[in-house]
Amino acid sequence: MKRKLALLLAVALIITVMFAGCGGDKNENSSGDTSSGQKSESSSSDKPDTWIADRHIVGRAFIDDLGVSLPEDQLNNPVAKKLKELTGMSIEWQYTAGTSDLDVLTTAIAAGDLPDLIVYYLNDSSRPEFPVVLKAAREGMFTDVAPLLKNTKIYSKYFEEGFLPSDTRDNVMFRPEFNGACYIVHMRIPREPGSNDYPMIGGMWLQKSIADALNVDPRTIKTQDQLYDLLKRIKAGGFKDANGNEVYPLGPRIWGGSFNAHVVNNYNFGVSTGFNLLDGKVVHEAETDYVFKQIEFYQKLLAEGLIHPEYFTIDPTRAEELSLNNSAAIIGDAHNYLEIFRNTEYLNVGPLYDYKGENKTYRKGKSGYAAWSIPSTTKNPEEIVKFLDFLATKEGKMLWMYGIEGEHYDMVDGKPVVRQEMLDLMESDRKAANNTGIFMDGNGACWLNFIGGTDVDNISDFGELSYGENRNPDQYAFANKMYEYNPPKNIVYYEGFSSFGFLQELPDIEPQLKPLIDEQAYTEVRVKAIFSGSMDEARKIIESYRKQLKNAGIDEFKEFLLKKYQENPNQIDFH
Repeated sequence: MKRKLALLLAVALIITVMFAGCGGDKNENSSGDTSSGQKSESSSSDKPDTWIADRHIVGRAFIDDLGVSLPEDQLNNPVAKKLKELTGMSIEWQYTAGTSDLDVLTTAIAAGDLPDLIVYYLNDSSRPEFPVVLKAAREGMFTDVAPLLKNTKIYSKYFEEGFLPSDTRDNVMFRPEFNGACYIVHMRIPREPGSNDYPMIGGMWLQKSIADALNVDPRTIKTQDQLYDLLKRIKAGGFKDANGNEVYPLGPRIWGGSFNAHVVNNYNFGVSTGFNLLDGKVVHEAETDYVFKQIEFYQKLLAEGLIHPEYFTIDPTRAEELSLNNSAAIIGDAHNYLEIFRNTEYLNVGPLYDYKGENKTYRKGKSGYAAWSIPSTTKNPEEIVKFLDFLATKEGKMLWMYGIEGEHYDMVDGKPVVRQEMLDLMESDRKAANNTGIFMDGNGACWLNFIGGTDVDNISDFGELSYGENRNPDQYAFANKMYEYNPPKNIVYYEGFSSFGFLQELPDIEPQLKPLIDEQAYTEVRVKAIFSGSMDEARKIIESYRKQLKNAGIDEFKEFLLKKYQENPNQIDFH
């Protein structure tokens, strides 16, 4: 399950999934004029109610990680054979590995080199893929599937008020310019906001033994002063790590060096990739005094030996070793599903209040992940829509997520209980797991989830969030215990996406401004200021950065963001 957790949680809170396409001689059937539309000549009376057509679909995928999980035989694995039996349909994927998916997508669309179906990354309309597929839609390269979606079991929900997030509805799928037509279908839409949320919590973590020794409840740490006082008490306590060395009061993120906003959350103003609203105007955090407060706090921690000296730069391997050896009293950032927490008990710290003095947890609400389109050259597109709709039904999901009942799982009290040999297989032999055609929550074949994964609510449908939980409900007991100790308070779901994503709409300033406001670039400026030796020198560095931003056109970008926000406040994640 380790790979599943790494794939799902490094990212942010939602679940990450990939699928793969065929290569080699299977690329020969790439035309929409191939076996598409072939019908069975036998009577329909002996077909199941789920039957669609005797047809072979060729799809092309533009998602990089999918190549690692494609079944060796896309037509004769257990899931494929059952799918053929139920629907009459089969599917094979093409994928071009080793190059940028965006470049391949751009080239393929420019050449008109598209088979029956394509699928591509598309978290939201700010993704760089979107202008490419939008241009193709405007040029008539895709089929209008709106009338086809209306007559389906699952995709008909896309027309219900409130089901789709506003960006998906207004910018991706049903753009006003298309007058009701739909050429791009967004996937991975949760049935309800939060219906796909894991009981996950991140942030700072204090060793329980140290918390007990100091008689401190880390949940009460809410301000920068309280955190500072706690770190001083830890340093004075002389606590030792597993090797007998004195612990660092504050260690880095378990994934390696970073600025880490959790530590200075009282001063974390730039919540939307550096931008936010201040007195009715859009400003960048670097233009406010919050940036100086962040720098000053970190300088104080460094000067007093309260923080690991390589806190900002340590590599992931050494950062993980620090945590494994309990060499930091407080891990700067981690989440509760990490394996290290099985062995040493940690308690969640804070979280610190935000810059408004509030204790709220902001989470992305309903949003999509990936999208598909049917090229206008594809024959009988209604059959493909019916096929994709079947994959999105509970019956379809059960097949590609769990496999064959009685062989790969058993039904107990109406819930699928994965057989132990399948859990063992995905841990011991990834290739064999792939060849079953079963998704296994990303540990098996990821070839159908991007075209079948929507209207997502695994708890309601299957009684578990993660594959195998019904077999072993206690496998994440440690993570649940950590979560229940300090569950998120005042959860606010938002629809908007970061300011940075809008920069692509200003091609005149994007080339010079993008390298400056990129999160890594802004972090490097602040870290340089932190290590400058004094606040006077730090101010010089920030003032220089401010001038660079102004010369690169940040004022124009801020005006553009304000206009977008005024048009629809839900577009941007200001809070």
